[in-house]
Amino acid sequence: DSFFVRDPEVLWLQTPGYTRPADPRGMWGSEPLSINALGHRGPPMDRAKPAGMKRVLVLGGSQPFGMNVGGSETFAAVLQRLLDAREPGHWQVLNGAVPGHSSFQVRQYVEHDAGALEPDVVVFDAGTNDDLSLEPLYAAPDHEVQAAALWSGEATEVASGSAVYRLMRRALAPVVALTRDSVRVPPARRIENIRRIQELGAERGFEVLFLSQVYVEGDETRPLAPRPARCLYRYNELKPVADVCGLFTPMGMKAGTFFTDAIHTSPQGHVLIAELILGTMQEQGWVR
Repeated sequence: DSFFVRDPEVLWLQTPGYTRPADPRGMWGSEPLSINALGHRGPPMDRAKPAGMKRVLVLGGSQPFGMNVGGSETFAAVLQRLLDAREPGHWQVLNGAVPGHSSFQVRQYVEHDAGALEPDVVVFDAGTNDDLSLEPLYAAPDHEVQAAALWSGEATEVASGSAVYRLMRRALAPVVALTRDSVRVPPARRIENIRRIQELGAERGFEVLFLSQVYVEGDETRPLAPRPARCLYRYNELKPVADVCGLFTPMGMKAGTFFTDAIHTSPQGHVLIAELILGTMQEQGWVR
């Protein structure tokens, strides 16, 4: 089965209508995996926004997608339930995150695909995949890959591990010679991507909520084990920010008990992030 489908603008997206049965040993938690007609993880959703409804669109990589947890356990799903409890029938939360997505791919999705969804809030939870090193079969930064248009076929591999983007490498011809210490999205490009998303929000009338990026140190073979958290990107210059770093780093060794590996949180970790997002939305006056 092809979980991913190539996309000329975003490089890859999830295949609409893709399903897999529950597999407690798999990467999707103990629930069946379901990708709806929009290519999002979650229940069926119309592309057109219902009258009187507000939408939160969650974008990013495998952490917001919900690697290692069930669909009902992602922070997008938890946030939906929290919003339903406060303003019943007033909010829809769309989980548009895709394993392996970088800040460039989030920018491309916002620019080319998100408009039809009419989001009121875009949650930006990206950055970790920007720093993945290039390799001979994925030898150019994301923006050069997209510009070169050298896709040769559909990807058929399933994502695994933290370097999920490698599943696409056989569908991509080398673009440039591999440069030492090159990464998928250089820091200057990441800032450019973020600024463009902010511009699109101002142009199209949606708010952007940034999540700081965190990871835990130590032995990844011991999920939910005591380990300290470290901040990767805090985005101090951006507003507003739901500070995930500030949520986990003060916990000390306890932080690791909310993570299934270095970057993916457990169901309990997703609950904490959803509560943090809701609190930030309330502070901004977006939610009563």
